[in-house]
Amino acid sequence: PLERTRTIMRASFSLFASSSSSGSTESRASPSFKFTPAPHSGYHRRRLNNTNTNTNKNDSFFEGWYFRLSISREQSASLIYHVYDPDDRSSKRHSAGAQIIAPDGEYVYKETREVGKSFQAEGHELALRLDFLDDDHSEITPKIDEKRRRADFYRVSERGTKHAGYLSTNESNRNDMESEDSPWKNSAVLKYIEWDIDVTPLKTYGSGNGGGSAGKEKENDGGVSPAGWLTSLPLLEPHYQILFAHAIATGYVECDGKRTEFTDVPFYAEKNWGGGGFPRKWFWMQCNSFPQYPDLSVVCTGANRGVVISPGTYEDVGMVAIHYGDLFVQFSPVGANKSTKTNSSYVGENVLVKSTTFEWKVHPWGRWEVVAKGDGYECIVTGACEQDLTKCKTTVLRAPAPDTESGMLPLCRETFSGDMTVSLYKINAKKERTPIFENASSGSTACLEVGGGPWEAPWEIQADVKDPLAGALAMTDVNVELVQSVGKFFGLDVIPGL
Repeated sequence: PLERTRTIMRASFSLFASSSSSGSTESRASPSFKFTPAPHSGYHRRRLNNTNTNTNKNDSFFEGWYFRLSISREQSASLIYHVYDPDDRSSKRHSAGAQIIAPDGEYVYKETREVGKSFQAEGHELALRLDFLDDDHSEITPKIDEKRRRADFYRVSERGTKHAGYLSTNESNRNDMESEDSPWKNSAVLKYIEWDIDVTPLKTYGSGNGGGSAGKEKENDGGVSPAGWLTSLPLLEPHYQILFAHAIATGYVECDGKRTEFTDVPFYAEKNWGGGGFPRKWFWMQCNSFPQYPDLSVVCTGANRGVVISPGTYEDVGMVAIHYGDLFVQFSPVGANKSTKTNSSYVGENVLVKSTTFEWKVHPWGRWEVVAKGDGYECIVTGACEQDLTKCKTTVLRAPAPDTESGMLPLCRETFSGDMTVSLYKINAKKERTPIFENASSGSTACLEVGGGPWEAPWEIQADVKDPLAGALAMTDVNVELVQSVGKFFGLDVIPGL
């Protein structure tokens, strides 16, 4: 199974150069394998599909999904969806929407306030859909040409393995295209964007080889949540879950008449959700397309966020997650050291490392440096890109504001052409370190991001968790699936989204 994983990932790199632009694509068969989805793949709002009455209409809520395609050395794309306060029409940010970055950097953003009639999501699996409606609650038909008349929508189905959508531009996009101050003036989608993508999961999060890598009717080793069972509590909001650390995708993205087709290219997915505000400031790095390490996937992030139980208090938290073959290592300043053996034969270990050291120095743009060290392991992650924004290929994204009123604002900048370098070491009882791998380089395919602010000088800090309750609870272990199953026996959905 491991060798098949490597073969699939190596094939994806050889196909980087063979992605094409054309006018058609063949239909693909549905994946025939089984896999165990990551925890918290479902929609976390208690009111699902408009079937229940929400008694807490004024409670703030946000959920967002991020899907990334590394199509070639020159092309990447991302599909980003969000929903805000879906049950409270009086909320200023009551909405659902999408923003898409096309393979050549084109950008489009669209949202609707008709959330109750247009947005649907499954409570316990990765499946969601948004149909854009006009004021009369009927589907919008874009005015492009008679052969392409269709409604605007996006859809994620079959546990996240099917993605499709179509967005046309309208009056709300005019400012993005025409305003002199718009960061998207030269990159806005002019008429429409369309996509149809099939995904084969290789690893969810914290799992060994997925069913897709084995190519047989076989479940994988399952997955974990970055914050463990605390992900099921509102203490560490906004919550964060990687859905697919490793996957491959086949399909097409078509933008303003230009179709880019691809086969078995690297695919990645994650999500955020919660009732509190987003972090005030953050950075993020991601890559699962290392040329010399096709079975390596790395995510690294740090943020300054509010402490839920202590309003006005902020803490700096971070995480590095490394999947390498069958080895999974997560560094985090929260939680306890934990190690479990997997069913496979490569390194065969899942390790959650409570970091005694978690430091970063991130510049306003162009340079990211992170060092994390704990019991038995150490990692060094760096990111770099062109510092001159007039020369660097970047995109400004709308991201959640740190308050609970503003919604999506242009607070984030990212590039798909960054260079990430990663080293991972094993440390023995004598404090001697041995490289598991050293200076693994992404080339120019890493996604590097900074968000929030201010970013007037380098952000240099050591992570410091200030939530005493979360720190204490993280040392315990609770079987949330058992809790959910007991609740289900009594007709209760105790942990939405799990």
